Amino acid sequence: DAHADAVRRYRIRAFPTICLLDPKGDHLVNVVGYMERKDFLKLLDYLKGGSYRTMSLEDYFQRKKQ
Repeated sequence: DAHADAVRRYRIRAFPTICLLDPKGDHLVNVVGYMERKDFLKLLDYLKGGSYRTMSLEDYFQRKKQ
């Protein structure tokens, strides 16, 4: 079914999962679980600035803590 296809395609392993795609529909990043507003805004900054091309989300968040 369509849900099972999306789960496979976007590598969803648990719920809730925030799955972000580029404008073409290509998978960029998954975030599993609840995310605080401030962290969600950092996630959007990570994507908007293009950092997803050069580092993991975890590394980006670590750098933002410093």
